[in-house]
Order: sequence, then structure tokens, then C-alpha cells
Amino acid sequence: MSVDFSGRWAAQLKVNAFLPGIENGMVAIRIDHVEPLLQLTQVTSAPGYSFGHFVCNYRTDGTEVVTSFHGGQVRTNARWESDELSIDMQIALGSYSKRVQSRWILSRDGRLLTMQHETESAFHVSILHRQDPPKTRQTQGLG
Repeated sequence: MSVDFSGRWAAQLKVNAFLPGIENGMVAIRIDHVEPLLQLTQVTSAPGYSFGHFVCNYRTDGTEVVTSFHGGQVRTNARWESDELSIDMQIALGSYSKRVQSRWILSRDGRLLTMQHETESAFHVSILHRQDPPKTRQTQGLG
């Protein structure tokens, strides 16, 4: 697949759904992507709050990957659908369980990453802005 999500990404978020009264949050994401392996490290914060970091591993060939997270598990299954990455994620933390279906779409210029997330009760879209220069054919060693 020609899409490479590697890089540092950031977006402003409204986190009031999680903590009433908090409007402005920030998410910083680092993605390391070497087909078929992909690792996402996410740090989310809001004024006066730090939500810690989250690391999740994926394989883009459809193989299920299990990542341990705060005593629970995150199971991911990712596969390519054309130039979009489709991800099915099962989160299990104690008695809490949630299924999230996501779609990642990289803009043609490589500067915007759209992440669409759907659960049984909500649909959310995050637009992340690249914080480092996009890779070119030359920096990838192909030019």
C-alpha cells in the first residue's frame, strides 16, 4: 500500500463529553508505520488535566493484534480498503467494553489525517494536522 501514516500529528478536541465544562483539549499522536506494522502513541490533555498516554499496535494485513492497556486489552483488526485503513477495535477494561470502528484517510498532500470513529451510540470525526514534513519519494529512499 502506498499510504504511509508515519509522523507526528495534532488536533484540538472538545472533551466536554468526557468531562463536563472542559471545552478545549489537545491530542498529540505519533504513528510509526512500516507495512504491515503500525504503532500509534496518543497523548490527550485539556487545561488542568492530563489523561496520560495510550499505545496501540496494528497489523494492516487483517491479523488481530492484542495490546495490554491499564490492566485491560485492546484488540485491533485493520485492513486496507483502497487507500483508506479500516480498523475494528474492541476495548475491554474490567467491566467496561466498547467496540469502535474507525476509518483513517490521508489527504493527497499528506498534511491532514482524517480519523472517523463510530460506536453503537456515536460518530466522531477528528482532523489531525501533520506536525512534521510529509515523507516524499526522495526521503523514503525511492528517488
